[in-house]
Amino acid sequence: MVSVISKEIFKLERKRFFKKPIIFIAYNDGFYFQNPRSSEKVNFENIINIFIAEPYRLCEKRFVILFKSADGEEWRLDLTKSLLGRGVEKLEKLFEQEWRPLLSNKETSETIKWFNAAYAIFAVATWRDLGVFGGLVPTEGAKEDEFSILAADWGIESREEADEVMELLFSGKTNVQYIEELKKSKEVADPFRYELCHVIKEKMGDKGVLAWDLVRLIHVASMCYIAGIYTKEEALDLCLQAAEILQRVYSSFDEMGQSYLLGYSFWSKEDLNGKTNDARERKDIHEMLLKLENGPYSLDFHLPLKKDW
Repeated sequence: MVSVISKEIFKLERKRFFKKPIIFIAYNDGFYFQNPRSSEKVNFENIINIFIAEPYRLCEKRFVILFKSADGEEWRLDLTKSLLGRGVEKLEKLFEQEWRPLLSNKETSETIKWFNAAYAIFAVATWRDLGVFGGLVPTEGAKEDEFSILAADWGIESREEADEVMELLFSGKTNVQYIEELKKSKEVADPFRYELCHVIKEKMGDKGVLAWDLVRLIHVASMCYIAGIYTKEEALDLCLQAAEILQRVYSSFDEMGQSYLLGYSFWSKEDLNGKTNDARERKDIHEMLLKLENGPYSLDFHLPLKKDW
């Protein structure tokens, strides 16, 4: 956005005992943020992305601003209620009414929004923006970070290795492992997985934990796009294939999410009802997403998917 005159929209000041106050000023062309350590006016052309991270379990709702500082470094500003009080609610209103129209990176395709909804549990757990394919704006910093994660977690450092992972996930690798584990007797099976496999069979029937493989395919394909391994169109084409299978197998985002969570539990050997583990965190995220009035799960699960990119 190019503004002739910079105009203040509103100002928030949070007084803190024995410390300098925290000040946030929103302008029509950017924002100013001062905390006890630094202060800077950031113009809108240096804002990479803005989004709202919904709360779950012990996490607060966050108003997130990603921006480039004067020296070109990429920064993330997480504004929470404990930091700015009721001011966070004002920021939400500002975002919807004043700033969102200025962000050209938000997805408008209903099909791409469906993809984002499919991997929403992963996106929320890793603090990503559900309004952007892959959850991140593909800056150089994001590209380097995603490449490092793909290399460390998936062994992906090239297009050939990415293609191999896509093939494995399309084949339902974890679902096949679950079916094999289900055949084992109690005497030879892993105790945790033995009990879990029978829970999966009772809850999901023949659908198993296929969602764990195919939902991961969608988010890994999107990460490969951010990392520069696939083009956006190539990643979206892969997502479309996986999404069409998910729509045929499952009846709702809830059922697909349950299958995904059971698959996570099978893969990680973590109890979904544990107190502090990652499996319980993801279960809590899924339950939070189900309650959101205008959240990603509010989309029609059986939305006719089409290649509109």
